[in-house]
Amino acid sequence: MIDLADSPEPEAPSPPRPHRLVLVAGLSLMAGAGAAVAVLLFTGWRPTPIHQYEVTVVLKVETTVEQRNEISVALENIVPGDGVRLVTREETFEQLRTAWESRNRDLPDSVTPATMREQLKISTSGRSLDCGSLDVLQDDTRVDDLLVSRVNGDNGQKAWIVC
Repeated sequence: MIDLADSPEPEAPSPPRPHRLVLVAGLSLMAGAGAAVAVLLFTGWRPTPIHQYEVTVVLKVETTVEQRNEISVALENIVPGDGVRLVTREETFEQLRTAWESRNRDLPDSVTPATMREQLKISTSGRSLDCGSLDVLQDDTRVDDLLVSRVNGDNGQKAWIVC
């Protein structure tokens, strides 16, 4: 039988060295800070930039002035912006003619200002644009097309958005 009373007592563990404690504490702080920054970035903490948007409502050729004014008021109520601007048939024709001439081409004789469509445009800015609010205009029988673009502030180029 073994007598436990005569056995030597186990040695007490040596106290941790101070530089190890500092190293472990420093690494823990760095890991915690890194985790906090990662959580903030992945959850959308970054501020979302404010974009410029342009909404264009292309009217059917047969749309009357009264109907155009109704759609203009509806557009201004839906999209907060700097006011609705009318692009007339003549302005649309001139833009098309200029574009064709820049390519050294002549417009067909069948294309006249009377065949052009009027457009209502409004510019707005915001973090996003709710395309769902434009469904009322898109479903209107007097509207031929609805175009939304986001304008790049650096160079003015447009990126078309499908709504």
